[in-house]
Amino acid sequence: AGVDLLHTQYDGTSESRPVLIERADGTLVRRLDFSGAAAQAIGATDLGLFAQDRWQIHPRIFVQAGIRVDRDGVLGGATASPRIGTAVLVTNSGSVVLRGGWGRYVERTPAMAGVFTSFESFVDSRLGAAPSTALVTRTAAGDLRTASSRTWDAGLDVRLSERWLLRTTALSRDGSDELVVAPVAAGG
Repeated sequence: AGVDLLHTQYDGTSESRPVLIERADGTLVRRLDFSGAAAQAIGATDLGLFAQDRWQIHPRIFVQAGIRVDRDGVLGGATASPRIGTAVLVTNSGSVVLRGGWGRYVERTPAMAGVFTSFESFVDSRLGAAPSTALVTRTAAGDLRTASSRTWDAGLDVRLSERWLLRTTALSRDGSDELVVAPVAAGG
């Protein structure tokens, strides 16, 4: 059993100068003009509580099970993550071991995700034959959730000698709710 506690604090400012994009001949094609300095500040405390145990249900079969509950300090909310694994000694000597497990795992949400919308906006001016101007701002989806994954693995260990072990493993991970920054065009 245990506790995992992490506090992060981010205090910063962002101030960008205009960005000028030119063709090889020196003519201006695009210009980004930023809105001015922007301040960001966030404090987040992540808390994880976990318990795990191991049982020998037969002289050659071991089972490990546990659960972890995490509180996301940036997004809020709690997530329960169960896990289970097993090891079976195929031979009496233990030189061949079959292993497997399944679990749910959560990721820590970066503090930057909590202040993403407070960075400066900018005007994107495209020059040339079809000039256009667009205001670019940062927004976040209203239903952000803590990223998590479901993972399983299966493997076989074969001890060839005191110095050599042959191991083969298959692993599968299915992630969800991962944070992605994607441009969205508003109003065409």
